Amino acid sequence: MITQVLPLSDLNEFIVTPRLIDPDSMVAVIGDLHRLPKHRISILNSRQRRLPHADDPWLSSTVDAIDESVSKTNAIITSVGMITWEWCLWNTSRLKGHQIIIVPRGKVSTFPDRVEQMIRDFDLDESRAMFLMPFCPKKKSVRKAIYPERDSWVIALSHRILPVAIRPDGIMSKMLAEQEISCKIDTSCQITAKPVKTSQDQIRQLITNSSRIITRIGTDWDYLTHWTRACHGPWHEERYNDFYNDLFRAKTGYPRDGLHTLKRILTEQKIRGSGRLMPGNVPIVSLTQKSPIELLDIIRWRSGFIRWNFEPYGISIKTELLRSMGARPVTYGTQEQFKQLPQNERSFLQRVIPNGKDWRVEEEWRLPGNLELANLSENDAIVWIPNAEQVSEIQRVSRFPVHSLIE
Repeated sequence: MITQVLPLSDLNEFIVTPRLIDPDSMVAVIGDLHRLPKHRISILNSRQRRLPHADDPWLSSTVDAIDESVSKTNAIITSVGMITWEWCLWNTSRLKGHQIIIVPRGKVSTFPDRVEQMIRDFDLDESRAMFLMPFCPKKKSVRKAIYPERDSWVIALSHRILPVAIRPDGIMSKMLAEQEISCKIDTSCQITAKPVKTSQDQIRQLITNSSRIITRIGTDWDYLTHWTRACHGPWHEERYNDFYNDLFRAKTGYPRDGLHTLKRILTEQKIRGSGRLMPGNVPIVSLTQKSPIELLDIIRWRSGFIRWNFEPYGISIKTELLRSMGARPVTYGTQEQFKQLPQNERSFLQRVIPNGKDWRVEEEWRLPGNLELANLSENDAIVWIPNAEQVSEIQRVSRFPVHSLIE
């Protein structure tokens, strides 16, 4: 895969609004701009909620805009890094359109690897796409400036701009209002942008009905529970192409929420370990010794991740069985204690940060690798869902008994 590093002057003929581009910019390019259609269109959305529901209006309206724009004479300008941009990229590819993909700034040395990963993840036809990564060697890269820089390049390269869901008080709205840019705008696909919100329906229902949470579990509870949660984007080890295909085909809801994640676990008969946030990126499965009765004690909103740490969908497995598989309770210690541990022991220590959140309340256990369920007997596990209405739906894909958290 050949990468060209070009001065800005080599792209002058393609830049429609030069004022938006830093004159010290350079561009890493994979592909040939000259073989793509000459007329370039961008389809813009303000930031939307990170867990989009299939019936969110901006999704269908963006598809309509792309459907109108894809032709032999148009190239769509798209990008990655946010669901609004990736929705444009995936749908342009689905409709076999030509596209220029603006890759947010990174190291030139890793640019080819990033492009190859995008081609695999999104199942892209290389003959219909070219990749462009702007950077400025004279200036230090500032993380918060990367996405505004990307947006400026998208608009600067566009002959025609189709806004879809743009918040009137947002940065993009102010940019589009400038006279030099407003003359390129086509509002035929525009809708009213709704405020960004986070779906918390199942958590809210559980808290509201906390007095009805199951009480039939005795004091001899001897299970460890893995609670699922919604995933921002693809599941672990899943391609973006499969994620966006499921979002496109869904009628309602978010296809990577806690319920769908539980269904995947039961269908695959496997809980996949994840190395994210783990020392050395060692994949582990996280479980809690707390019983389902105590679920509300450990559910927390994690503002840094814009999500709950758990959702009320889970599977409990006998403690001794998990211990025999290699599961161990987490210990809690300081940074100094962590450094003194051998590498293979660090996954079992959770660092306690002064004045930080106290995670000891979770009574966490960890199992290295994946947790295979295929060899478990039907009596070795219990599946949990928030309400009785979903029991029959989940029981159809579960070998294990399914119970509702709310009586």
